[in-house]
Amino acid sequence: MNFKRIFIAFTIIVAMLSMTACGSKNEVESTTETTGETQQELKKIDFDAEGIATSFLNDFLNEEFDKVLSDYTYDPEMKDVFTKETMAEISAQLVKAYGSFESTYGLKVQQNADFHIITIGANHVDKDLAYNIVFTFDGKIAGFNYQEIPSVEDFFDAEIEGAKEIEVSFGD
Repeated sequence: MNFKRIFIAFTIIVAMLSMTACGSKNEVESTTETTGETQQELKKIDFDAEGIATSFLNDFLNEEFDKVLSDYTYDPEMKDVFTKETMAEISAQLVKAYGSFESTYGLKVQQNADFHIITIGANHVDKDLAYNIVFTFDGKIAGFNYQEIPSVEDFFDAEIEGAKEIEVSFGD
């Protein structure tokens, strides 16, 4: 019965997140992307989303669940479903399906009308994943999910097909 409640909680988290939309172990490379908006139209935020997301993911992947609960601020819906037991179950499922965590690689920043989203790549023994840490615009974590990717290098370093690089000079 306990497994059924954990599975239901995990399913709710995944459903909520689906609706809302790293070369060395400690290095994070940053790129910026937007969803449906130009980069100039990104809403200003007054918190270190990239830093918080990186710390949050490292704490989660290193199974420091007490720290994950105490050191980060969550929106009410996320706080209700993101318990220590749920984190332990999700972590066990990740290790079983993808192998243990090895390192992070790459970082992307996205926004939609409701959320600021940080995507961080992670190498696991058997498969690379892209983790999304979803923030409200006041800095609360509103979601956490992941997706399988072929490789973190391809996902974060891929060039845009058809893009042209040109040199531009301003002034004299």
